[in-house]
Parts: sequence; structure tokens; C-alpha cells
Amino acid sequence: QVMAIRDEVLYLADTFNHTVRSIYLSEETVTTVAGTGAQGRSIPQAQTFPALAVDLRSPWDVEFGEDDTLYVAMAGTHQIWDLDITTMTMRYSVGNGREAQLNLTPLTSELAQPSGLYYVDEQLYFADSESSTIRVADFAEDMLRVVSGTTDNSLFDYGDIDGAPGESRLQHALGVTGDGAGTIYIADTYNSKIKVVTGEDDITTTLFGGDEPGYADGGPDVALFDEPGGLNYVDGLLYVADTNNHVIRVIDLDAETVSTVTFPNPDALQIDGRATVIAGNEFTGAEELPEQTVAAGEGELTLNILLPEGYKINDLAPSKAVVESQGDALIVETRETTIETTEVSIPVTLEAGDDVLFGSFDVYYCEAVNESLCFIEQFAVEVPVTVTEDADATAITVDREVTPPESSEFVGITQ
Repeated sequence: QVMAIRDEVLYLADTFNHTVRSIYLSEETVTTVAGTGAQGRSIPQAQTFPALAVDLRSPWDVEFGEDDTLYVAMAGTHQIWDLDITTMTMRYSVGNGREAQLNLTPLTSELAQPSGLYYVDEQLYFADSESSTIRVADFAEDMLRVVSGTTDNSLFDYGDIDGAPGESRLQHALGVTGDGAGTIYIADTYNSKIKVVTGEDDITTTLFGGDEPGYADGGPDVALFDEPGGLNYVDGLLYVADTNNHVIRVIDLDAETVSTVTFPNPDALQIDGRATVIAGNEFTGAEELPEQTVAAGEGELTLNILLPEGYKINDLAPSKAVVESQGDALIVETRETTIETTEVSIPVTLEAGDDVLFGSFDVYYCEAVNESLCFIEQFAVEVPVTVTEDADATAITVDREVTPPESSEFVGITQ
């Protein structure tokens, strides 16, 4: 789910295997460092255990603290554990295992599905997703407090409100990070926003995101996210795992702009012997096509996908067409249709009058010979349609010529 790196070793929370794994980058080997692979049910008491002998339960994030301590957000047991990567032992350090939003000492407090972690100066910030808060375990002061969200002990007090702790509201935040100088950044996941906590009074302010989820780069008034799940801060840049948009975004905090991370070397992402979806076109909004005139009665929308030679529709991926109309002249019986071939026919009933047909399409396609690289073509169209009794055509036609993106056009790894 999330990773942390130290000395060329990448540690990761392998959530559904209920383990913590390490990847030795120079040796290209993977090793399990904590967990048995079995889902933990009981909650060990405050004592130390051999890391490989403990049944973990849904580790969600890992974050280095002081020295060789690796903190693990154990979402399944509503706790945060720590792993000593030198002695390979574990113990729980925050949360008694009961699900609630109770702020006492680190060991006696109660958490609710802790997810993202961020450590700085003996303080461990965490996104407590089920209580829709950001909280901090202050080890120097031996206490917990709320940084953003409700201060009441409630798992159902959520919303989208800026302000101080108690006044501010989040909704199922999953990510938290900081700049090391006191500023805390939040992935407010279900609100599809990026927020910031500043000042001694911990004031939460929205940085980016609109009233609805979406996908748009640009400034604060334009940029949109769709359930961002993770954050990392590096030298004035905030990297965002924009989960439902299937891309990595980057926020330039000084310029106050959002862009999508590009990969200039897509061939390096290819995995031998496997079809790897590595990129797609950059979706730029609906394209308005010329008006079409069709005859009243039973008709169809015909979609022709014009792939370059040597490519085919990927029959292992969920290509789909979603079609609807603005008015009553076009009646679409089936709103969503699976795309299996390069020619798709969608039945429509046509009644005299004027209308606009809206269509959005997700097309997965691959190299037909090697099946080594696959791509996504996402597009949307608006087609003004006039339906008359004496027209000759019975089909509304949409032709889409598909061109695989060049290296400079890649917008991110999508799978």
C-alpha cells in the first residue's frame, strides 16, 4: 500500500498479505521482515515479539522514526506498531486496539483504522481514516491530540469544513505528510481535496480540489482530484497518488499549480512476458462533433475505433462506452456497453426532434503480436442530432482514430 526507503532498501506495507516486506534494490530481491502471512485476530499486549512470528492485520503504511524504528499503521487492529529493523522485533506503540477516537497516552488511546503516517521530531502524525481526522502521537509529551477534524469521540462526524481542530471536518482522509518545518499536508480522500494545516492553532485550509471529484491540471481554481490516497513532500513539491484517476500528480507549492507526472522512458516499465498497461492519452474533455441527421425509428450509435496496424482491443481489460442523451429525441436503452471489438453498435430509439448525444469511452488496446505494451484511449464526444421522418441515415456514427502516445506524452502508470 505505501513504501519507505532507507539505504537502498525499500520497505512496504503488503496490506492483503498482512506482512511488511523489504526490497533490496541493488540485489533485486524481496524479503518478508514482519508478519506470518496469516491475518491476525488477537491484539498482543504491550510487549516485544519476534517480527516474523506475529500475525499482522492489514498494515496500511510504513514510516521511519528515530534510528532503526519503522512505524507500521496497523489499520486492521486500530493500532500503530513499531518494528526495529536491527533486532527484527515488533511491539505496539500507539492505540490499545479498541476502535474509537479517544486521545490519552499513546498506549491507552483508541484509534480508528490508522492509515497514512508522517514522523518528525518525536511526533507521529497519522490519518485516522474511520474517525475522519488527522491525529498526532507526541512521544515527548506522552499524549495524543487532534490536528484536523472533529475533536469529539465519534466515528460519524465528518464533512468538508476548513478551520481549527473541532471546527474543521474531513472525510476518510488516507494520507498525511509534512515539509519538516511545521506544515502538514492532508489527502482528504473522500472529499477529493488536498488540504494543509498551518500555524500554532492548527488551521486547516483547502489547497486544491473542487466541489466534485474530477481530473484537471492547473491552478487552485481549476485543478481537480478523485479520491487522492497518498502524499509525499520533496523540495517544495507535493506528490499525490490520485487513486481514481490512475495517475501520479505533482503540486508545485510555490507556483500553486498541479500537473500530472510524466515518464520519459516507458520501455523501462515493460515487464518481460506480461502485458503491461503503462500509459494513455491525456483526457482533455468532450469533443463536439458535427451535427448528424438521422431517420426516426429504431436506429443505432456506431462507434468505429480505428487502431493503427499491429494493435488490437485488449480483451482482458474493461473497455466500455457510456452513452446518454440530453433530451427526448434519442432514447438509449442501455447506458453502459462493453467494448469488445473495433466496431461497436449501440441500439437507440429515434423520435422526431433535436437532441445531443453524449458519449464517454475507455478503450484498452495492445500490441497484437508481442502483447507486451498496452495503452488506454479515453475520450468523450458530444454529437448534435436532428431526427426527421425523411432522413436516409439510421445510424449516428462516431469514428475515433487512435494513435499510441509518444514517450513525451505519457501521463503515468495506470496499472
